[in-house]
Amino acid sequence: MTASTGRRPGKVPAVHLNYRSRAQQRGRVPDHASYFLKPSSSLTGSGPVERPAGVELLGFEGEIARVIGRTAHRVSPAEAWAHVGWVTAANDLGLYDLRYADRGSNVRAKGGDGFTPLGPTLPPAADLRRRLLLRARGDRRRIPDRLAAVSIRPRCTI
Repeated sequence: MTASTGRRPGKVPAVHLNYRSRAQQRGRVPDHASYFLKPSSSLTGSGPVERPAGVELLGFEGEIARVIGRTAHRVSPAEAWAHVGWVTAANDLGLYDLRYADRGSNVRAKGGDGFTPLGPTLPPAADLRRRLLLRARGDRRRIPDRLAAVSIRPRCTI
């Protein structure tokens, strides 16, 4: 949902193969990250996740979600951040046995209801610190500024 209106967004663009090391594992390193769409019904709040019946390979990826606060259409990268209203944690769940069966498509594997938990808070983007704090299983680490050097530059026109 959007924080300002309480409505679900019309689309949830997700970045695919954004990290150079992951792209190299897959055997292709694009100049720019690619995208796929997740249905808005995949969004849910933070909380427990249930493995769907019959699924063996439930994967998860920690993500940073940017919630758009005002209308944006074909804005330049320099203007893009001005349209972000809030930033929060996201979890990108994936049913990898379905992904294999669907030959790499993310529609069923990552688009199920509740497959994109967000939160637990929605801090304003203006309050975001330059460095992010990553916590995994109680371990607190700073994400280095050099992270940008290992990521593939996003470019999105959707």
